[in-house]
Amino acid sequence: MNRIALITGATRNLGFSLAEGLAQRLEPTDTVYLTGRDPARVAESVQGLSNARAEVRGEVLDVARPEGRSNGSRICWCRAMAASISSFPIITRGCSPTTIRAP
Repeated sequence: MNRIALITGATRNLGFSLAEGLAQRLEPTDTVYLTGRDPARVAESVQGLSNARAEVRGEVLDVARPEGRSNGSRICWCRAMAASISSFPIITRGCSPTTIRAP
């Protein structure tokens, strides 16, 4: 089905557990985007999920700051992601799943 999950704050605790659970349960054609503020932690977390069933990708993203990341805004990153796919079936920030559609 090619579902995409975007999890913010996914490098530890609840966010990592959620990313881990989704990555193990989703299909091999699905993608889990694991995001966090620290590039080293993002890379380490992606490595920690190397045996996942779904594809796991890491992105540095800080949703608490207006600029989002060092080389662009979180809004631009999310818009670029949304433009490249038809929808995000699963987006989480904390425990609140939502769906957004590409413009």
